[in-house]
Amino acid sequence: MAVKQLELKGISQTGQPAPGAVFVPSRQASFRLARPMAPGVGLAVLVGLYLVLMPNLKLLPQIQPYDAKRLFQVLILLITGGWLLVSSVGRRVWLDTFSSLPVPAQRGLFVLLGWGCVSSLLAPLPQFAFLEIGHFVLLFCLTVAFAGFFRRAPEVAQTLLLSGLTLSVFFYFVSFLVGYTYGVLDQPPSVWPEGAYFGFSHVRFLNQVQTWTLPLMVLPAVLVPVRFRFIRWALMALASAWWMLLFATGGRGTSVATGVAFLVVLVLFRKHAFSWLRLQSIALLSGAALYGVFFKVLVSSNVSLLERSMTNATGRWIFWERAWDLIAAHPLLGVGPMHYAASVTELAAHPHNAVLQWAAEWGVPAAVFAVGLVGWGLLACFRGYRRTFEHSDSTTRMVRVAVTASLVAAAVHALFSGIIVMPLSQLLMAAIVGWAWGLCGSGEAARAIGYRRLLCLVVGAALAATVWGVAPGAFALNENQAAYIDTVQPDALRPRFWQQGYISYP
Repeated sequence: MAVKQLELKGISQTGQPAPGAVFVPSRQASFRLARPMAPGVGLAVLVGLYLVLMPNLKLLPQIQPYDAKRLFQVLILLITGGWLLVSSVGRRVWLDTFSSLPVPAQRGLFVLLGWGCVSSLLAPLPQFAFLEIGHFVLLFCLTVAFAGFFRRAPEVAQTLLLSGLTLSVFFYFVSFLVGYTYGVLDQPPSVWPEGAYFGFSHVRFLNQVQTWTLPLMVLPAVLVPVRFRFIRWALMALASAWWMLLFATGGRGTSVATGVAFLVVLVLFRKHAFSWLRLQSIALLSGAALYGVFFKVLVSSNVSLLERSMTNATGRWIFWERAWDLIAAHPLLGVGPMHYAASVTELAAHPHNAVLQWAAEWGVPAAVFAVGLVGWGLLACFRGYRRTFEHSDSTTRMVRVAVTASLVAAAVHALFSGIIVMPLSQLLMAAIVGWAWGLCGSGEAARAIGYRRLLCLVVGAALAATVWGVAPGAFALNENQAAYIDTVQPDALRPRFWQQGYISYP
């Protein structure tokens, strides 16, 4: 071989490996193996820090938490796009992962992108329309980067992501305990979450994060070695506390979506889902008991899940009716990406339904493509996981069940909320969908070379569209919000890309 890739320690005189021989990568081989995964490590660390810091600290105290999350999210996406443009190793890894998709799925993604670009060109406010397109292209780039990282270094990637989620929930629960204590000691007492939601502008944004993460929160306890029993119990207690906060906040969408996810994984995986369901049941029941202690025994709260009607749509029919009107008026190409937010007379800047949002803004054909791609992706994951179950250990099976449940819960919740709109939820979407993709294993990558120039062109255009759309508003967030409240709608802001989400108002 021209390059010595491995050194073999423990060679017998016959030239064969001796018993107990150990293969040790040489420096050159270690470097070559590490280079493809190094960019994935960097992105995973960035996203992990984002998950830990943004819900728990006010890194930009002069602006609202929602806008701070968006600014740092855009920064991570710009770094992702820049990495793909300047790193040949990064492009190769990315293209190898993308090319593992079947050719029809690849073409469907290109058709969807082209359809959105045509809709944006014809939209009344193309700057905002192309911002939406560029933003989702960069989110997809980050998703594929995560998938490549999970394919090449699954244990490292899994550890980084779960560590970030665990630390984020831990610090948030500590903040809750502090706020809860101060609230109880107030005169008259105030009960969380009637006051601030700490790192979230609205409690439903917290619930969207819980939709993605509740199915995953029992995994750290499983992955910790058995000899560390105290740590395992502490991690299960943290999962229980996360359930308690769901009951306390009254998150109906998250509750319904998670319940559907439980049923789906039970039907799909049957006996292989029992271990995960047992741990989740323990965490759920423990969370319900904690809820009773914190919000019924110590104090009395009237905003919890048990006090909310499960049938009242709380205005969603109005949002959906507005979307139907836009679909009827613009069935082919839609009114334009992000243009549901162009009317200042409605109660929300998005319809709280992903399918209606795609159909109203991108057009009905684009919505059909999007739903088809999402459905195909979920089915491909289900089938891929089931094929490996008989030959996998219990921990591996539990990870696959948990990731599946997270995807199903998010897909269901997307029919009732803006889970695909909010910045923290979007980054969780990229990370967890990439995780699910990476767990599906490798595939053929014969077409990767032909996409290199196209990838640079698409990513460069997405970066330009994102900067073009973000730059004007990013430097005048407070001024635009104050002017909007003074002249248009004094009661509240309606988030979309920014906290002041309407795009027809300068």
